[in-house]
Amino acid sequence: MYVEKQDSPELLRIYSRIGTAVPLHCTAAVKVLLAFMPEDEQDRAPPELDLKRLTPNSVGNLQELKTELYRVCKNGYAYEVEEHELHIRCVAAPIRDHTGSVQSSLSMTAPTLRMPMTRLRHPVPLIQTEGLKISAELGYQPAVSPLPWTALNRNGKAEARRGKMAV
Repeated sequence: MYVEKQDSPELLRIYSRIGTAVPLHCTAAVKVLLAFMPEDEQDRAPPELDLKRLTPNSVGNLQELKTELYRVCKNGYAYEVEEHELHIRCVAAPIRDHTGSVQSSLSMTAPTLRMPMTRLRHPVPLIQTEGLKISAELGYQPAVSPLPWTALNRNGKAEARRGKMAV
């Protein structure tokens, strides 16, 4: 459910309303919530989901969803590439509470003409940084400062990454 929204100053805007419920499997903001759930809760949640494809890009089965949630948890952010609605893309990052648990997320949504695939990664550092700022305001303190070569696991603890930076 959307609890806060800031509209773009552009004439072409995304229509969404505070209080609107969204599908659990095809929105970046909710994929973040699912990906960072405790594993026992995550295992119980998918059977309750209605995994119908809303667009050709939507997750359509449990294996696709699990693969996507693994990627979100590993990278620390989620994408939505025309999965909920055509011509709309979104990037989202977790917001952690004082215990390190992810109870909400922060996202940025734009029409495909302003967020082409070649620019989809550009807002990721901004969304992650703002998510960490909000998390800090909620009392979250990472065990280790999240540096580009670290990732935060489900519990908000830093883990070293191998290879290239995921952002």
